[in-house]
Amino acid sequence: MSDGLLGFDAAAVYALWQKALERRHRDPEGAIGAARTLLEAVCRHVLNERGVTSRAAMDLPALMKMAVEQLDVAPTLHVQAAFKRLLADTASVIEGLGARTKPSARHAQLAVNMAGAAALFIVESWEVRVEEEFLEMMDDSKGG
Repeated sequence: MSDGLLGFDAAAVYALWQKALERRHRDPEGAIGAARTLLEAVCRHVLNERGVTSRAAMDLPALMKMAVEQLDVAPTLHVQAAFKRLLADTASVIEGLGARTKPSARHAQLAVNMAGAAALFIVESWEVRVEEEFLEMMDDSKGG
């Protein structure tokens, strides 16, 4: 799954999200695993790009928290705190469903959709952050 994210853009995330969703009926455990891997790959990519080291055995909620801290995810600090909680809770639900024995297709669908939406949000937030930093750098180089 990480190989499919080489482009690290919304289209790559969406494609992997759909592949995981297609597995939900025939292999719910595999679909949840793929969703978890997608979200983990997105978080690790953000951390790697920011030069932040993460442990290999880190659980998904902790990884998600670290990645979200690297992004401006909301327009105000109050709303940003709510977003951070929501994304951390999303990671906890996905991890919990993945640990469940014999999850059903509906559990897989919930986990995959939560992971896909969160991964897409993180990638889009990352793209905004990179663009803002580029524009700041350009302004600084012009003496502004």
